[in-house]
Amino acid sequence: KTISSLFRRQLAFLERISNHSTPHFVRCIRPNEDRLPRRWDASLVTNQLNHLGILGLVAFKSRGLCERVEYGRLLADFHELVQGRRMFRLRDQGASDRRLCEELLTRLLPSFCQWKLGRTTAFMEPRTHDRLSRCVRLKVAHSSRVLQRFARTCVLVQF
Repeated sequence: KTISSLFRRQLAFLERISNHSTPHFVRCIRPNEDRLPRRWDASLVTNQLNHLGILGLVAFKSRGLCERVEYGRLLADFHELVQGRRMFRLRDQGASDRRLCEELLTRLLPSFCQWKLGRTTAFMEPRTHDRLSRCVRLKVAHSSRVLQRFARTCVLVQF
């Protein structure tokens, strides 16, 4: 056995493992520029954490904004709650999903509900998401009752 054949076998084995697994990424933080043990440069570490987005994530989590909903999902789930022409006009003007979500959340939620918009995701408190879901269920139930009333009226008129 040559070193080259052993290397090829190990590489093939590694490739098989990586093809059948879900990759996870490890973010390494350097504690100091010199890479010396037991030395801590707080500004360097803070800068790295900031650039990795970890400080922003911690701020969202600490404020209770742990419910994450992508813009497309938010618009699909809650767009029927917003009445009026403004949303349709914004959509016709080619507004981004982020802008549409901002309009939707601004119009639907009272000022005490906390939410923030990220690059592709809306962050909100779990109770805020629950409140929106409850509103959708109530609106669907109300619409169902109106349709049933209309259908019963049509049936009665025919007889």
